Amino acid sequence: MRRVSLMLVPAMLVCGIVAATLWQLFQVPVTGPAAPEVAVWKERLDEVPVEIEHRPGSEPFQASHGADGLTVRRGSDRFELRHRIPFVNGTAFPSPTDGQTVRWNLDGPLLIGGRPVAQHRFQPQPLDATPMELMWDIKNPSDAPRDSLSAVWSRAGRVLVTAHGDGVIRVWDVDKGTVRTAIEPPAPTDGRKRWGFKAAVSPDGKTVAAANVQAAAVTLWEADTGKLLATLTEPGGKVTGLRFMSDRTLSEDREGKRYFRDLTGDRAMVQEIGSAEPWVTAETVDGRLQAMSDSKSLTLSDVTGGMHHLLWRPRPAPATALVFFADGKTLAVGAADGLRLYDTETRRERGWIQTLSIRSLAVSADGAFLAAAMEHGPAVLLWRTADLQPR
Repeated sequence: MRRVSLMLVPAMLVCGIVAATLWQLFQVPVTGPAAPEVAVWKERLDEVPVEIEHRPGSEPFQASHGADGLTVRRGSDRFELRHRIPFVNGTAFPSPTDGQTVRWNLDGPLLIGGRPVAQHRFQPQPLDATPMELMWDIKNPSDAPRDSLSAVWSRAGRVLVTAHGDGVIRVWDVDKGTVRTAIEPPAPTDGRKRWGFKAAVSPDGKTVAAANVQAAAVTLWEADTGKLLATLTEPGGKVTGLRFMSDRTLSEDREGKRYFRDLTGDRAMVQEIGSAEPWVTAETVDGRLQAMSDSKSLTLSDVTGGMHHLLWRPRPAPATALVFFADGKTLAVGAADGLRLYDTETRRERGWIQTLSIRSLAVSADGAFLAAAMEHGPAVLLWRTADLQPR
């Protein structure tokens, strides 16, 4: 009996080894749920290939095209490509060169041309710059006495001229912050009466031209004394734009047409020189850069190189005023939501200041000041351009 028991031990060991081997061979592994597969969504916009990693079925994913670019939402994150500028959750990155692919992976940095990139050095930031306020007292009743349609500087000296909804054109002593001369052109007899005046000042700062957008008359005034020099009513048509081309010549926009007027000869004679631009424009002092904005876009053109660049406009408010700083390195853009500043070399917005709606912008000839006429503001705002530079 003992011999039989001893013989069973090896047999049991053999059976155990065989069973263990069979279990290892045929066992079914127990694992958690499989990780969702990663897919790559591909698109091409403005000649820029775009690749987006995502996990189908495991996270919300939505891609949409708009008038100003591509937007992709992946979960709570957002990728945008606007005017060839990529953004991830609102942070701007360098623009790809021709043929470079922009890839937004699930993990890791944004890739452009297969290489990781850091965010662009210009990220729009609120600017901490307090303007001087040029205040004035309402002189005449009006339904919009604080609506200022224009602000313009002379090229000589520091003469600032603004036009206001109470029917008064004001010539400012900027250093003192006071009105030097108040000019009251005849107001239209119908429409919104005193509202609607625009003004221009000759390069030498001696002559002011005024017109109301509801009427045909252009009046000329001495800037120092407010003396009326001439009233010009030909060729008819409401005046929507007014600008001195020199001390002796005036450009007038009337109902879609642009006219040239020589102030040294027969002032009643005008010459049609083309169509009036229906959009907002500006150019640098040397004429090399030009900016244009309609209700949808903002364009920067280098006329010497024939280059046309779309500038990113991050907010929906269209531009109502444009002006370059004296050195041409900054473009100031006025809109209903405030002031925005663009770097013209990189074509990036670098800062903004929230204000009331801006009607007109002007930079002094010496480049020291930026003036803004507001739609319904209590004052003309005046910034030192040195306070608006990148830090």
